Amino acid sequence: MLIVERAKDLYSQAQKKGRAFTDFLNPVEASALFSVYKNKIRAFGGYPDAERKIIGFGDVCDEDFPVVALSVTCDTRFNKPPGHRDYLGALLGLGLVRDKIGDIRCGENGAVVYAVRDIAGYITANLERVGKAAVKIAESVVFPDLNNNETTVKINVASLRLDAVVSSAFKIARNKAAALIESEKVLVNWQIAAKPSKTLNQGDILTVRGYGRVKIGTEAGRTKKDRMILEVVKY
Repeated sequence: MLIVERAKDLYSQAQKKGRAFTDFLNPVEASALFSVYKNKIRAFGGYPDAERKIIGFGDVCDEDFPVVALSVTCDTRFNKPPGHRDYLGALLGLGLVRDKIGDIRCGENGAVVYAVRDIAGYITANLERVGKAAVKIAESVVFPDLNNNETTVKINVASLRLDAVVSSAFKIARNKAAALIESEKVLVNWQIAAKPSKTLNQGDILTVRGYGRVKIGTEAGRTKKDRMILEVVKY
């Protein structure tokens, strides 16, 4: 994998200067580096369950990483709140590359955008609209606690098959869920899951590109038709 080849230079740089960092990596890329460097590297994306993370080489802690959290406030009086695609499209429309942007966590009145520190000022100065909504941006002094954006919901499924859970959790047809899985748009614990028949477990984190992310919770009972009532945490 190309990222593994590129990481050799960063590893050498850390040996000389004490530390070195990648840009944001997707879960597959990060996993590839951990398979090679194991406990010699550290990952951080701005919050504990971040999907996209920067890898640090050398003796580093979370505070050393070049990650900033940008709080985006939207004027939604006349428009519906922008979604993840709207935010990402607006950021890429500024000429930024995806590797400079981490996770984007959306709320009703705005979002938190995690970004590489050296582009934070550029985003703050130039991002004026997301979708149809005017926005204001401020760099957070500390990483915000977004646990209040998480909601626990109950779904019912025939089994813990991946396609069944994707279908119920994101309210899409079972065949569409299977198609998303087969097109590698579904990740389980940050790894691409290509088989609709994969069995999930409690604690698994399920990410569906373009739809969102859920964490599998506990079984909360059974329906009259003996379908499983499952608690999931939606982000």
